Amino acid sequence: MARRGSLLAVGAVLALLALPGSALAETFEGQTVQGKPVVIETRPNGELRKGTWRWKTKECDEPGISLRTQFTRLRTPKRSKPGYFKAKGTYRVRFSDSKVRFEVSSTGRQRGSRRWAGSFKAKAFVDLNDGPRVTCKLRRIDWAAKL
Repeated sequence: MARRGSLLAVGAVLALLALPGSALAETFEGQTVQGKPVVIETRPNGELRKGTWRWKTKECDEPGISLRTQFTRLRTPKRSKPGYFKAKGTYRVRFSDSKVRFEVSSTGRQRGSRRWAGSFKAKAFVDLNDGPRVTCKLRRIDWAAKL
């Protein structure tokens, strides 16, 4: 009886080792077209677990205002299935001279077993402590990441 249990345990371990690499959670790293880093982390089933982007924009409706190297993390995709996601979110950040509300979104598709690619966009509503509300936009930028 002990021998049968040992054989079952060995069989279970061998079955786990035989699973393809896509059955493991993976981290893909790359860049946006702005040259900023992007990291895509997937669950063992290939769905998005977390995506992180750095970005910048000078496209603001007030002269002299720009957003430099912002960092955005999306954890809860609106739609996700193995090999595809569509995520969006809103978050707020307080700076010494302003409060900012960000609206961000990204889509991504797996392009083979070792690569993801997609697009990212953002809008920021900046409430300056000593001035008006300024709106900044990051038009769609493409990104790519690989193992």
